[in-house]
Amino acid sequence: MAKKENSVETPINCLRNEKVTVRLIKKQRGSVSDPRSPLAFGMAETAQYVVTVPRLRSGILKNVLTDAEMECIEGILKVAPGTLSVYKQENNYWCTSTPDCINKVILTKQDIVLDLSNVYDFIRYKILLANNDIICPSLQELEDRPKNTYRYVLINEAQEAKSVGSKANLKYECFMAYGKWKDNADVLRCVIELMDNKKMAPDTKIEHLQSMVTRYIDEDTKRFKDVITDELLEYKALIKKGVEKGLIANRNNFFYMREDNMPICEEYEEPRLSMAAKYLANPANQDLRDSLIAKLK
Repeated sequence: MAKKENSVETPINCLRNEKVTVRLIKKQRGSVSDPRSPLAFGMAETAQYVVTVPRLRSGILKNVLTDAEMECIEGILKVAPGTLSVYKQENNYWCTSTPDCINKVILTKQDIVLDLSNVYDFIRYKILLANNDIICPSLQELEDRPKNTYRYVLINEAQEAKSVGSKANLKYECFMAYGKWKDNADVLRCVIELMDNKKMAPDTKIEHLQSMVTRYIDEDTKRFKDVITDELLEYKALIKKGVEKGLIANRNNFFYMREDNMPICEEYEEPRLSMAAKYLANPANQDLRDSLIAKLK
């Protein structure tokens, strides 16, 4: 095969026709709990949050661009190769304070839209991504692996539409599962305790329990679905009611029948709540379960 002479490899174009919204994660920070307050979410309306290129433990600046992205952007900016290197000793782009150097991002309480077809917005976007302790890279990541340190989340239009649809479907599934238990006070009290570790009095009105439980569908949808669809939920509620009535002992979250001090689990298992519920759900232990239910009536 003939070899091409004087061929020049064209750098890839790292820019793309996409817009990304940078949005403050609206969760309570500090003592202000009213979301309508000018100081809600730990930030005043006029406050600014500045994000710069982070440093590694060694003190060296973190690379926010790949080699291909750096080559591409240097070409667009018409600067010498290596200008955007974090290792440059003099006039380091990422440490310079001139207006020509985009080395920080100023965020506020309001949404900021970055156009990734614009080279300067693309650089801002990459700086934000490099700060992965405070900037969540996507809505999906925020739902699946939320960090307490996250302050902002990056959202593109397609991702947001998908997330809204996904969350709507998830809420629908939650309401469908909740419908099975909405009139069962024992199960609803169990749900509240599992979600919030909050014990409710046995005589709490069903309307109050329903109000508390449905709040979880909005506030912690994914976790609520896991709790409300747990196939052992009614047996966990039975155990908790047995503890309230003095028929079951709870010793450091290990459960025993008070009558004979028998651990509620199979041999070689620990009688924690899930194991105890699984034990009662087992058809082989129906006599114990029926006896417990009869005594609780």
